[in-house]
Amino acid sequence: MALSVYDNAYFPAGYSPHRYWAIGYWPILIVLPVEEEVYRLLHPPSRILKQYIEDESLVGWPVYASEMPAGEGDFCTVYDTTPVVRRRVHRGMFQQHYGLQVSSRIREYADGASKMKEVMRALEIVQNATVSVDEITYRIKHIFFASGVLFLGLEPETKRRNFFSLNLLCVIVRVVSE
Repeated sequence: MALSVYDNAYFPAGYSPHRYWAIGYWPILIVLPVEEEVYRLLHPPSRILKQYIEDESLVGWPVYASEMPAGEGDFCTVYDTTPVVRRRVHRGMFQQHYGLQVSSRIREYADGASKMKEVMRALEIVQNATVSVDEITYRIKHIFFASGVLFLGLEPETKRRNFFSLNLLCVIVRVVSE
């Protein structure tokens, strides 16, 4: 049954409060919390996606935003890249798709490739996921992949660790509850 909105109450499509009064009963009103989506973010998109990856435990190593430490061990880092303005939304605003790169540095090639493919599969199904960063709530609406898992080569010098990358575009909005 399709629903329509009429003065903050939900009625079956084609009905109005006047029709309910005429037949002698009033429907149960559904009161929803008022949330507004704001396209201006207060944190970098890399920090928001980093927090999502940590919250969902997508990798078993430390995750960083916009920096990869020089220490030993396996790491995952989320970088900001060039955003793309895709479409116009209501109120004359444009929706921005934030460019992100998920990179990893890992000792074993096979482990790195399989782990990055797992991360890609987990991020493929993200839709309207809620993330909190410093008590500010964001919603990751959708993720579009610009590439598959890329092998970027070996680390220079003698450490011989492998670099992998995953490039994506992400729609993120800030949720403001009233």
